[in-house]
Amino acid sequence: LRTQLAAAEAKAAHQMRETEAARAAGEAALHAARKSAADAEALLHARLAALEADLLARREADGSAAAAAAEERAALRTRLEQLAALLRLSRPVTLLESGLTEVPVVIGCLRPVVLVPVGLLSGLPAAQVEAVLLHELAHIRRSDFLVNLLQKFAEAVLFYHPAAWWISAVMRAERENGGDDRGVATNGNAQEYARALAALEHSRGLS
Repeated sequence: LRTQLAAAEAKAAHQMRETEAARAAGEAALHAARKSAADAEALLHARLAALEADLLARREADGSAAAAAAEERAALRTRLEQLAALLRLSRPVTLLESGLTEVPVVIGCLRPVVLVPVGLLSGLPAAQVEAVLLHELAHIRRSDFLVNLLQKFAEAVLFYHPAAWWISAVMRAERENGGDDRGVATNGNAQEYARALAALEHSRGLS
C-alpha cells in the first residue's frame, strides 16, 4: 500500500511539475507575443509619424512653389503693363497661359489677350521674355488681329484667285516682320530677340 501511495504521489508530483512547466512556457510565449505586438505597434507609429512629416513637407513645398508661381505671373503682368504703356497702348491687355498653343498669339481687338504656351515664359531669361511680349504688343498696337480677320474674309471670297493667296502670304510675312521691327526698335537688342525666336522654335520642336 505504501508503495502504491508513493507511486501515486510521485506521479502527482510529476504531473504538477509538467503543469507548472506548461504554465511557465505559456506565460513566456504570452510575454513574447505581447513584446512582439508592442514592437510592431511602435514601428507602425514611427512609420505613420514619418509619413505625416513627409506629407507636411510636401504641402509646404507645394505651397511655396504655388506662391512663387503666383509672384512670377504677377511680375509678368506688371511688366506687360509697363511695356504696353511704353508702346502707348490705351487698351487693357491680358496675359494668359494656354496648353492649346505652341507659340505666343494675340486674340481679340477691343480687349486683347496675349496667349503663351504653358511654362514658356518661365523658362526664358527676362530680356527674351520682354522681347516676346514686345512683339505681341506690336501686333496689338497695329491692330493686326482685325487686319487678319479682314484678310481671312478676302481669302474666303477670292479663294479661286492665285494672286489673292500670294498677296495674303506676303501680308502675313510683312505683318510678322513689322512686329519684329517694332519689338527690336523698342527693346534695342536684336541679338536677344533672335535668341528668343530660337528658344520659341526649340520649344515648338520639343512639343
